[in-house]
Amino acid sequence: TFPLLLTLFFLVLSIALIAAYWYLPKSTVTLHVRPESISHAFELTANSQITSPDTEKLEIPATPIEVTSSEEKTVPTTGSKLVGDRSTGEVSIINGTSQSKNFASGTVLTSPSGLRFVTASDVSVASASGSADPNSYQPGKAVVKITADQIGTDSNLSAGTQFKIGSFSSLDFIAKNDAAFSGGSSRQVKAVSKEDISKLRTALQDAVKSKTTSQLNEQVQAGEIVISESTQSQTVTESFNHKLDEIADELTLKLAVKATALVISKDHLTQFVSAQIQSQIPASYSLTDDVTYKFTVKSKNAQTSTLTIDATAHLLPILDVYSITKTLAGKYPQPAVDFLSSLP
Repeated sequence: TFPLLLTLFFLVLSIALIAAYWYLPKSTVTLHVRPESISHAFELTANSQITSPDTEKLEIPATPIEVTSSEEKTVPTTGSKLVGDRSTGEVSIINGTSQSKNFASGTVLTSPSGLRFVTASDVSVASASGSADPNSYQPGKAVVKITADQIGTDSNLSAGTQFKIGSFSSLDFIAKNDAAFSGGSSRQVKAVSKEDISKLRTALQDAVKSKTTSQLNEQVQAGEIVISESTQSQTVTESFNHKLDEIADELTLKLAVKATALVISKDHLTQFVSAQIQSQIPASYSLTDDVTYKFTVKSKNAQTSTLTIDATAHLLPILDVYSITKTLAGKYPQPAVDFLSSLP
């Protein structure tokens, strides 16, 4: 009996050792899973005419907000203008014809150098007179005040200058000044230029735009997103203190602008993004919480803005941990590594 008991003892011990070898050793395997990234772009319309999301038409409710802002700015003028006085004087109009002649106020007289003058009043000039005696000939003559048609000292002509009257022949009518003209002067002064108006308008529009953008953002509640690209601006009033070419050292503009923009719910937008991303996930992967998106405005009008949404998500493969554990049990390291390498 003793040999039998001894044999039985060693048999039980062997079984126990084998079982202990198989079941007692344990190992913890840590799997490092690399996320897969997917990107998805789609269009979504922010519509101020609806009150609830429309998943079929991909429309999200939008709320219009409005602000009015005004600004004032003054800049030095950079334009210049020639100003001055017109030369004045008197001329004698000489009529060499046999008939009297009336000249209306504003009749143009031209100097030999091409300077223009106009008569200040109507004037009547008698006809020439005389007898058969050649020495008795006397042309008709009348005196009238004239004013230069241009400013400047060039019109201060010396005495004895002869002038052509309108389109009449100098053999019939001529004008002459017995005294020099005076009073003509000119100088350059600062004035409003087109560039002054344009630059001031642009600068003030930019300033008001920045101000209205801040004011619009201040109206946005928590959980809302303002579509800044949907902002539309309209000039309410624009008032310059001087006009183009007006003499001035400074130019001031007062500008009032009304700005409107659309606001959408962040929760609504997130729901649309999640739904669109979910439809792109392969069956063997699951979505992590790391979903990011950005949007740009494709088109807009007063009631709607069409948004292009670019979403990015990170996915993890779905792994059957229980099945992996059973498969690894009892394997040597290399077969275990080979098996794990075959997993996604």
